[in-house]
Amino acid sequence: MVADSTQSSNPKFRSVVAWPEGCPARRAPARALPREDSVAQVRFTRHLRLHFPDLRDGEVEAATLAELVRALDRQWPGLAGYLTDERGALRKHVNVFVNGELLEDRAGLGDPIAAGDEVFVMQALSGG
Repeated sequence: MVADSTQSSNPKFRSVVAWPEGCPARRAPARALPREDSVAQVRFTRHLRLHFPDLRDGEVEAATLAELVRALDRQWPGLAGYLTDERGALRKHVNVFVNGELLEDRAGLGDPIAAGDEVFVMQALSGG
């Protein structure tokens, strides 16, 4: 395992995420140069901004959901630790939709992301 240190503006979410060997969330992107044809529009629920106040909707270059999570974590350190668990799987309280469809690969985050896709990241809330 390799540990990636993550920092957040919120001390509650400072952690070390240990990505298992071979985990898609740990692998480096396959291409070295950004490609305009793989830019997706990413939106977040307002509740995530309570924990990451600087979090903003925008464009992210990624070919898979795992690449998207890594890219988001580079921009907002600690976000990957909030979205994924120690194995790199999406946490139970987080849902991700790509073009309105709930992602299928919660464990490996291998769902493809294409140019112009709309990705919506939300925290599932519960309680009464």
